[in-house]
Amino acid sequence: MLRYDKRGVGGSGGVYRGATTADFATDAAAAVRFVMAYPDIDPLRVGVLGHSEGGVIAPMVAASDPEVAFIVMMAGPAIRGDKLFVAQSAKVARLYGAPEAYVAGRQALDRELYAAVIAAPTAEAARAEAKAIIVRGVESKLVDAGEVDSLAKSITSPWQRYFLAHGPRAGPARLKVPVLAVYGGLDAQAPAADNASIAREALKDVQGATVVEMPGHNHLLQRAETGSPQRNTPTSTRPCRPMRLSSWPAGSWIASEQEMRQRPDSNAAGPRRQRARNGEMALSVAKNGRKRQVSGATPRSVSGAVWRRV
Repeated sequence: MLRYDKRGVGGSGGVYRGATTADFATDAAAAVRFVMAYPDIDPLRVGVLGHSEGGVIAPMVAASDPEVAFIVMMAGPAIRGDKLFVAQSAKVARLYGAPEAYVAGRQALDRELYAAVIAAPTAEAARAEAKAIIVRGVESKLVDAGEVDSLAKSITSPWQRYFLAHGPRAGPARLKVPVLAVYGGLDAQAPAADNASIAREALKDVQGATVVEMPGHNHLLQRAETGSPQRNTPTSTRPCRPMRLSSWPAGSWIASEQEMRQRPDSNAAGPRRQRARNGEMALSVAKNGRKRQVSGATPRSVSGAVWRRV
């Protein structure tokens, strides 16, 4: 398994500021190619697992690289960014006990704000439009007065402008490899109610596609009571233990799909089956994470980031 920090984060080179989801997808694609070239890895059995934004990136990589063997989307948005943020903020506001009148008013404001940012021809025009709308939100007591400048700046950043207009649904629909999409029933950041059904529709014609909802799990796919982001516990703070890939639900799914693809009578195998070899299953994980260097692994600079096998 290869895990890596995003460009400009942790030990990775490159510049984070100004990068968009498309840039991160380019980095993930480079990571996949790095793993495929590693001597101990069967290049025909390399897939991409992505969490949250990584769940958007994974199908982007697989759609552009026919050699990717499978993808796993964990809490990956299936609706366009502007719709996701409206649903996300409403769910979080309700979890914090906000009255319905506020939730409805803020949803209307956010829809207007995001539409203006998407339609603006330049970042400068987007910021001016955003600031005017946010000021009206302050007057309506939907936005804190101290947020005007910071919110206008953040909502018009290159990453935000790209993500707001990006429709991830088209990515999975173009896939020709097995896909596992997993959603937490209590997820407030990529709500299952808004995303799982869209993912199923987008993947209905993709052979080997599976969409799973996990009741009682949050955005990090941990057991939870409310799904509130404040109660999400970063997995990096929990003790880690070695785990066989096949013992993990996604690992069992990957193993079964790979076995099917290598059967002599499998239509899904195609030309890959003729070249398949027994070997280690590898995941290129499109997600932030700590890195550790393994003996014999050589760091490489690819697309502005440093990759190490872990």
